[in-house]
Amino acid sequence: MRAAIHRRLLWRIQRVLGNARLAWNEQFRLGVWDRTDCCEEVVRKVAGLAKGGKIVEFGCGPGMLPRRLPAGAFTSYTGIDIADYAIDEAKRLCAEAGLENCSFLHGDMASWAGGRDIDVIVLEECLYYLRGKQLLRFCEICRDSLAVPHGVALVIVHSHHKHRSTIRTCRKVFPKSVHEFYGSRTFLTLHRCASDDPSLI
Repeated sequence: MRAAIHRRLLWRIQRVLGNARLAWNEQFRLGVWDRTDCCEEVVRKVAGLAKGGKIVEFGCGPGMLPRRLPAGAFTSYTGIDIADYAIDEAKRLCAEAGLENCSFLHGDMASWAGGRDIDVIVLEECLYYLRGKQLLRFCEICRDSLAVPHGVALVIVHSHHKHRSTIRTCRKVFPKSVHEFYGSRTFLTLHRCASDDPSLI
C-alpha cells in the first residue's frame, strides 16, 4: 500500500516537472490503467453519435474502443495517447484484429493542433488532467475541429461532483450540452452547434 502511494506521488511529480510521458509509460507498463475492456454504455454512445463518421479519441490506451465498436460505426478512427507503451499496444492489437481504418499517434492534449470535420471526439477519463487556460484552449480547439453542424465531443468522468469545474469549462465553450448519468459516471455530450439545422447556423 505504501509503495503504491509513493509511486503515485512520484508520477505526479514527474508530470508537474514536465515528464508526463515517462510517468504515463510507467503506469501502463505496470498495469495501473486496465483498459482491456470498454463499458457497454461507452460503446453504444459512441456508435450512436459517430453514425459511420470520423472518430478521434484522446487517452485511447491500447485501442479497445475501435475493436468493440460494431462494423460500420466509423469510416476512420484516430487514437491519441501520451504513452508510447499504450500506442504500441494499440497498433499491435488493432493490426491483429484486421482494422485497417485505424491509426494511433503519440500526443498530448495540451499540444494538439486540432483537425477538420471530426464527427466525434472521445474524451473518456482524461480531460480533467488539463487545468485553467490550457483546458479552455483545448476545448475551443475541439469545438472548432468538429464537423458542422452535427459534430460532438463526448466527455466522460467518473464523478460529476469531483470534476464539476472541468464540466463547467466545457459548457462555457460549447453552445449546447447534454448530461447523462450511468451509475456514478457522467456522460457530457457537447455539440459544435446549437441546432442540427444548417439554415439556422
